[in-house]
Amino acid sequence: MFKKFALFLISLLVAPGLGLVASTIGMNRLVESNGLTSIDEAAAACPPSAPDLSEGCQIFNTLHWLQQASLIALIVTLALPLVYLVAALLLGQNRNLLARFFPPLVWLVMGILPLLLAAHGVLVWFASWEMVQMGIIPASLRLMAVLGLLGLGLLIAALSIVTSMRRLLELDPLRVTGVELEKHEMPELFARVTRLANRLGSRPPERIVIGIEPTAYVANVPLRLRGVGDLPRAETLYLPTVALRVLDDAELDALIGHELGHFRGADLEFSSRFAPAFRSMSLAAESVGTDDDDDPVSFAVIPALGFLFFMMYTLNRILSGISRQREFAADQASLEVSSPRAIGSLLVKFTVLSAQWEEFRYGVGTLLRQGVSRRNFSRDYLARTREFLAAVNAEKLGRALLNEHTPHPLDSHPAMAERAAAVGVDAVACIGPSLAAMRVDRQGSAELEAIEERITLIDADYYRHPANPVVISDEAELPPELSFVKR
Repeated sequence: MFKKFALFLISLLVAPGLGLVASTIGMNRLVESNGLTSIDEAAAACPPSAPDLSEGCQIFNTLHWLQQASLIALIVTLALPLVYLVAALLLGQNRNLLARFFPPLVWLVMGILPLLLAAHGVLVWFASWEMVQMGIIPASLRLMAVLGLLGLGLLIAALSIVTSMRRLLELDPLRVTGVELEKHEMPELFARVTRLANRLGSRPPERIVIGIEPTAYVANVPLRLRGVGDLPRAETLYLPTVALRVLDDAELDALIGHELGHFRGADLEFSSRFAPAFRSMSLAAESVGTDDDDDPVSFAVIPALGFLFFMMYTLNRILSGISRQREFAADQASLEVSSPRAIGSLLVKFTVLSAQWEEFRYGVGTLLRQGVSRRNFSRDYLARTREFLAAVNAEKLGRALLNEHTPHPLDSHPAMAERAAAVGVDAVACIGPSLAAMRVDRQGSAELEAIEERITLIDADYYRHPANPVVISDEAELPPELSFVKR
C-alpha cells in the first residue's frame, strides 16, 4: 500500500517537476550569460508585449511561460483532491445536501481531470524538449522515447475519460438472472407483500422479480433481465428463490418488511442519485487501466487511477455511515411485522446462503463448458450449502458469521452481529437453531419449482457456448463441479 501511494505522489509531480526544473535552470543560465542579477530583472528587460524581442528574450519568455504553467499545474494537481475531500466531508454531514450536491461535485472533478492529465502530457513533452536543447538530459533515443510515451500515456488517459463521458452519465441497468412475476404465478407472495406494505404504511413495489442470486434488495433503476431484455426504471423488489425455500413465514415477513422499510425512508431515491456517480468513477478507472505495470504508458495513467480510486474510497467512507443508519432503520421495519428471533434467524440464514455462491457459479460455468446443465440450480445450490454445513466446524463457522456482511448490488450492510444487536437479539444464540434448520431439505411448492426451472434454463442458455448443445443431468447426486469440497 505504501509503495503504491508513494508511486502515486511521484507520478503527480513528474510533469510539473520537469517543467519547473527545465524552466528554472534555463532562465538562470540566460540571466548569467547576459550579466543580469536575477530572473525578475530579466523579466523586466523582456516584456512579452514588446515588439522585436531578441532571440534571448524569446527563449526567456518561453521558459518563463513554462515555469508559470508548471506552477499552475502543480497547484491544481494538489488542490483538486483536497477540494474534493473537504467538499465531500462537509456534504457528508447532511444526507439531503449529500444527495443533492455530491453527484455534481463528481461530474465537476471528472470534467477537470482529463484537462489536467492533458496539461501534464504537454508539459512532459515541452519540458523534455527544452532540457535536451539545454543539454540537461542527453539526447538519447531511448530516453526520449520513454518521455514521449509518458506524455502520450497522459494524453491517452485524458482522451479515454473524455470519450467515456457519455457512458459515465448514463444509469447502467442492473443485470439480473430471474423472472418478473405475474400475480397469477405466485398469488400468495403478492398478497404477503401487499399485506406487509399496508402494515408498514409503505407503498408496495411496482414489480417483483425473483432470481437465482442469494441476495435481496429494492431498487429503482432499469433492469436487464437475462433472456428477456431491458425493463424500464421502476420500484422493484428482488427476492431469491433459495430464500423462498429456506425461510419460514416469520423470517420471510422479516425479509420483505426490511426491504419495504427502504421504501418508507426514501432510500431508493438516495441510492439512485449515487449509482451513476459511483459508476462513472468505476468506468473511468476501467477505461484508463492497463495490465502492463512496466511500460511508461502504465506509469502515466497512475495519476488518473490514483485520483479515481481516491474519489471512490472517499465516497465509500461517507456512504458507509449513512448506509448503516439506513439498514438499521429498515431492520426496525422488520420488527414491526415480525419478531426479533425471526430477524436473527433470517440474518444467519442469509449470511450462510451467500457464503458459497461464487464457488457454485464457477462450478456451473465449468459444467456448462462440458455441455452439461442441471434441472434446478436453486435446489442444487441448497444441496451444496447442506454439504458445506455438514463439512465445516460449526463453532468456527459461527464465529465467522458474526462478522460477515450480506451482499447487495447497490449498497452495503453492517456486520451480522451489529444488525442482530440493533434489534435486541443475541446473534450467537440464533446461529445453532438456524443452521440446524438449514440442514433440512425443504421441498418447494410446484409453482416455485416451475419458476426455478425456468430461471435455470435462462441462466444456462446465457452462459453456455452458442455452438454447444447442453444435456440436462437429473441425477440426484450433485456432480463434482457443484459439490462442496473441503480444503
